[in-house]
Amino acid sequence: LSLCAGLGFAFVENILYFYTVWTNPDFGPGVFFSTVIFRSVFTACMHMVASGIFGFNFGLGKFASDITEQGQLTGKKFYISKFVSKISGQILSRSVGALFNLRGLVIAMALHGSFNVALELENKWVPILIVLAGAVYVYYLTHTKAGKLYFNALKKRQSQMATKDEDVVLELLGMWMIEKKYEEGSQICERLLQKDPDNNVGRLFRAKARDDQKFL
Repeated sequence: LSLCAGLGFAFVENILYFYTVWTNPDFGPGVFFSTVIFRSVFTACMHMVASGIFGFNFGLGKFASDITEQGQLTGKKFYISKFVSKISGQILSRSVGALFNLRGLVIAMALHGSFNVALELENKWVPILIVLAGAVYVYYLTHTKAGKLYFNALKKRQSQMATKDEDVVLELLGMWMIEKKYEEGSQICERLLQKDPDNNVGRLFRAKARDDQKFL
C-alpha cells in the first residue's frame, strides 16, 4: 500500500513539473523530454522506495506487541526501546512500535533528502545510484523470512505438542539464538516440523535462524 501511495504522489507531482517545464519559454523540447523520462523513471521510483521503507516499518509498528514477545524469546535485548520505555513511562511494546516508525521515517527522509541534494548539484548519476540502493534495500525488507513470521505464535496454537514440552523447546531454542547457534537451531526446527508441521513455534525459530544465518 505504501508503494502504491508513493507512486500516486509521484504521478501528481510529475504532472505539475511537466506542466511547469512545458509552459516555460526558457526550456526547449529537449529539456521537456529529458525531464519526462528522468522523473517518470527515477523520481517515481524514489518516491516508491521512500514510501515503501516507511510503510514497512509502520507495518512492523502495528505488530509491536507480537514482535516484542518474539524478540524476547529469540534473545533480542531491545536496549534502546527499554531506555525509551523507562524515560517515557510507556510499556516496552509501545516504545518498540514508536522506534519502528521513527526508523522508517528517518531512513526514508535521509534517502529522499540525499536524492534531492544530488539533483540540486546537477549530478544525475548520484541520484540514480541512491534510487538503486534504496530499491535493493526495499527488496531485502520484503524478502526476509522474518518479515513473514506468524505473529502471536504462542497464542495461535495449532500444534500437537503438549504445552510443557513446547516450553522446553522454547527455552532451548531461545538460548541457542542468544548464543548464535543458528545451524543447530534450524536443524532442531526441521526435525520438529517433520513430526508436527503446524507448530508455529518451530516455524518462528526456523525463519529467525535462517535469516540471522544468512545475513551474518
